[in-house]
Amino acid sequence: MKRIVLKRLATLVMLSVVLGSCSNQGPLRLKIIGGTAVTEQDPLSKSMGLLVDQNGKLSCSVVAISPGVFLTAAHCLFNLSLAGWHVQTGLKLGVGDSLAVESATIHEEYSPASMYSLTPDRPANDLAIIRTTEPWTSAAYVSLLSPEARQDLVLPRSVTIVGYGRTVGNNSASTGTLTSGQVSVTSSGAGRYEFISEQSDGVMGCRGDSGGAAFDTNHKNLLVGIVSRGDSQCTEGKTVYTDVSAYSEFLPQKGVN
Repeated sequence: MKRIVLKRLATLVMLSVVLGSCSNQGPLRLKIIGGTAVTEQDPLSKSMGLLVDQNGKLSCSVVAISPGVFLTAAHCLFNLSLAGWHVQTGLKLGVGDSLAVESATIHEEYSPASMYSLTPDRPANDLAIIRTTEPWTSAAYVSLLSPEARQDLVLPRSVTIVGYGRTVGNNSASTGTLTSGQVSVTSSGAGRYEFISEQSDGVMGCRGDSGGAAFDTNHKNLLVGIVSRGDSQCTEGKTVYTDVSAYSEFLPQKGVN
């Protein structure tokens, strides 16, 4: 499968259901509503980072999969210049190490039009790979769910979602702290390229969580999905994820289980 390398991009597409950008005019970003702040002792703190723009603002969450390589959502990068962008480690925006973005690759069939729907007819392919100029040497790199392992999963199932998005849906100031929470995946979508979780005990994604992780709750190092989009007001409880097991040809092979 071909890759498109994005070293210089231009204009951000406006999508009302996307969980990405902190900007009032850009895609929506989800933080974990009803979740719990991740601590330094939690291994998740060594697997997650923030994608930060040239102005120091949170763009999206990212997941470390190998030295200098991160996964995020394609809409976080689509039609944007990456000059001056970096991946920041740590539990909060502005606190942690900074790794300059060298390049990024979005899926060649990324579909902005599909991002308008929580149940599109075709997959959004909302997935991207970021490479930094230097590795995150202390990271706990995650494993990726393989197509073979995916066949053994049954619904509903519990996943742990992790990201830096809002904790309060209508409060942009609540964005920027690494938070996690458990939700129940109730259905697959778009030909099993995506899956959907429902709000569970008040927990759901919100603006800022785009590009964040969905881990198998029973295997915290096993990445099953990347947060794509959800309700723009963070009230209806649905969050859509890109199913990483459907993209084995696109993703780096190291760490796939």
